[in-house]
Parts: sequence; C-alpha cells; structure tokens
Amino acid sequence: MDEVAELEMGLQVKLLRALQEGEITPVGDSKPVRFDARVVSASHKNLEDLIEKGLFREDLFYRICQIRIPLPTLRERREDIPLLAERFAANYAKEHGIKKHPKISGGLMKRLVEYDWPGNIRELENTIRVACALAEGGELTPKALPESFGKRQISGGRTETAAAASPSRSSSREEPGAVKIDGHNRYDSRRNWEDYEKVIFAKAYAAADYKPIGAAQALDVSMATFYKRIKDFDLNDKGSSLYQDGFVLAEGKTLRDYLEDIFWAAYIAAEEKAYTAIKWLEVSQGHFYNVIKKAKSRHEKR
Repeated sequence: MDEVAELEMGLQVKLLRALQEGEITPVGDSKPVRFDARVVSASHKNLEDLIEKGLFREDLFYRICQIRIPLPTLRERREDIPLLAERFAANYAKEHGIKKHPKISGGLMKRLVEYDWPGNIRELENTIRVACALAEGGELTPKALPESFGKRQISGGRTETAAAASPSRSSSREEPGAVKIDGHNRYDSRRNWEDYEKVIFAKAYAAADYKPIGAAQALDVSMATFYKRIKDFDLNDKGSSLYQDGFVLAEGKTLRDYLEDIFWAAYIAAEEKAYTAIKWLEVSQGHFYNVIKKAKSRHEKR
C-alpha cells in the first residue's frame, strides 16, 4: 500500500477492521470472506505527526507498523543509483520492444551519481525514461538528459541548478581537505582513469625532454607501451593541453604507483563504495578489485 497516510478516515476504519478480523465482505455480497495476507505499506509523511493532528488513526498505526523499515533518501545511498538506472533502462527497452536496452555512458552515470535527487527514485526513473526516448545510437549520454534535469523552481519564479542548491559531491572534493592522491595532487572524480593516464604520460614525456626512452624508464613501462601511448594520446603535439595541466608528477613514482594511488583515492572519495569508484574511473570491476587489493595492502602498511 503506497502512501498509506493519504487514506481517508472512513477507509482507515475499514482497513483496520479488515486487518483485525481477517475477513472482508466483497462488493455485492452479504457473506464475509476470510483472507490471509501480509501488508507492506509506505508513506513519505510522519504518521506520528498525523496522529497528533487527528489525521491518522493511532490504532491503525500500531496495526500496520509492527516492523518499521526507514528508507534513506536516494542521495544517502548513491551506490544504488547505477543499479536502479540500469534497471529502469532495461524496463524501458522491454516495454517498447527494444531487444537490447540502451547502455548508460560513464559520463552520464557520473552526472546521475553526483545529483542529489530531491524526487528520489521516481525522479530517477522519469529521468532515465526521458533519456531513453531522446537517446541516439543506443547509448545514453549527458546529451540525452531532459532540459529540466538538475534545476528546480525557487522563489520569484527563478530556477537554480542542483549544484547551486546544494554542493555536489565532486565540488566538495575540490575544497581544502579533499581526498589526496599524493602530496602534490587532489583526486577529482570528474576525471576517469584514462584522463589521469594521459596527463601522467604527457608529464613524464615532457620531463624527459620528449625522449621516449627516458620517459618509459621513469614510469617503468615498456618502450612498446610508451610508443603506443604517444600515438594514442597524440603526445607529439607539444601544444596539447595535457602539458599545461596542473597535475604534478613526482620524481620516482611509476605508472603502477599512480594507478594504485588514484584507484585508492577514488575508493576513499566514494566512501569505500566500490561500484561508485568503478563508475568514476570507468574501468572494469576485475581490474579495479585487482588494483585496489594491492593498494589497500600498501596503504595499510604506511
């Protein structure tokens, strides 16, 4: 029973009697029918407050509230957002006869996880349904979000974004005291692992005067790997913004060191919720758990 607090007083009396007696009288019949049922009800209102105001029967409250399960808001359990979003996308595909449900991109998932969801699960489901309808190419990206996403009405008819209404998780990590990768850099959830990898290779290449051998040795990677990264990340373009990035490369740290430190920082920033960190980093679960196991061992020894 959803929103049980909205029951009219007359219906509250009928419900209480049915639960107490274990029988009902069907419409158009004169004989009562026994029934055996368990009732699960929900309400976003405080029933005790309604009882004090005379809007909800106290005897019905104690009848239906034998076991209470407080449900935290969606922003208090952000690790559930990816699972719910994927389920809603799958449901949309099934309803509309789509054989393969749309894939949710890492960029969109990050937006979903960082949003505060004042409308909770209903708002999330509606957002995913609209995104599915607007998606192109079988993938849900931030472009598929409805124009109203992240905005709410405030006094005077104006609107403000979710970030203005309440600090987002990513912005809070930009403040002093945010999770640190090392003594030089703070973790930024807006970057995935490839973003970090690009700047690490670029900084190492520049520090070695653009000599692949020296850079590969500094990061402790093979020459084949480094040459591939030069091509993949277009590192021979010395005007690339990667070389102006504020990330500081520490002397003596290998790529493996950064891999473990960044994965660990993401894990801590995500409040040790692995699924959230995996979505931020945009890596596979197997790879993440393999790295985080070694990173945890190393950090516990410090």
